Amino acid sequence: MQEIDNNLIKDSSLGNMEAFEQIYRIISPYVYRVVYQIINNEHDAQDVTQDVFVKIYNKLQSFNFKSSFKTWVYKISVNTAIDAISKRSKEEDKKVDYDVVIQSAPQMEDAVNKNIETEDKKSVLSLFLKRLTPDQRICLHLREIEGLTYKEIAKTLNINVNAVRSRLKRARQSIISLKRHGGSLL
Repeated sequence: MQEIDNNLIKDSSLGNMEAFEQIYRIISPYVYRVVYQIINNEHDAQDVTQDVFVKIYNKLQSFNFKSSFKTWVYKISVNTAIDAISKRSKEEDKKVDYDVVIQSAPQMEDAVNKNIETEDKKSVLSLFLKRLTPDQRICLHLREIEGLTYKEIAKTLNINVNAVRSRLKRARQSIISLKRHGGSLL
């Protein structure tokens, strides 16, 4: 993400819509990418990204320049995505349908073995990630995709480091279990 000039942030926090629009144009691809990696659904990620910008706009006056603007935006993006997943999880049946994974695994393995295009491989990975709980998926994303340390993940999610370790361990165990049922997909 491109650095944002502090004066642009200050102007925007004072209600300057042109300044906020400039910030939006600069950081919207970054925010969408972060949200999409957590949500894993294009339509929902677009909705959540808009929610993130509403929160950024409403909280901009409270930004105190103690952390980088990127870190502040990242935390709002992650927390908004977490809230959206939690809401969606409450609305959906929380049961993971392992039978779907087991039944579809042979077809997915055949597709991977035939050197399908990258997008199809991403779909396979996406299917595995969807089988994790939201907490596991978020921790795994923050660790493996964003490269955050356990301490940074704990701070971002407002949990302790042991909870981060536990969630990552369960996420990895779930993926290993799914791989055993479905062959060597990843």
